[in-house]
Amino acid sequence: MKSRGELIQYRVARAKESLAATKDLFANGYYNDAASRMYYASFYILLAYICAKQLKAETHKRVQIVFHELIKTGLIDEKFSKLYSKLFNRRFESIHSEFVNYAIDDVKPLISEVEQFIITVEKLIISTITNA
Repeated sequence: MKSRGELIQYRVARAKESLAATKDLFANGYYNDAASRMYYASFYILLAYICAKQLKAETHKRVQIVFHELIKTGLIDEKFSKLYSKLFNRRFESIHSEFVNYAIDDVKPLISEVEQFIITVEKLIISTITNA
């Protein structure tokens, strides 16, 4: 069985890999898939943080709940709450709704926000581990 530290590292790596995939998909005009990958980049970094805090979240909804609790602590800017909600909804729409077609302007501005979100949460993970 892998250690908690290895699981955290794996999830951080998955977040960064999903962000890289987002950029590739975006560059090739696959905006719906890029929107979905952005959500997963954010989801994986939050799973890493949840693991670092020794909490459990086994569903997408539970991750969202834990994240909103984190926002209330003031450790993360509320703008990221709005970002995560937007990504969550777009992922859901792109999977479960017919005729959803995101355009370049729907996706492009979010990429840098997701990148900043990952950086912010990764710093929290490091701080959490260091202070444990």
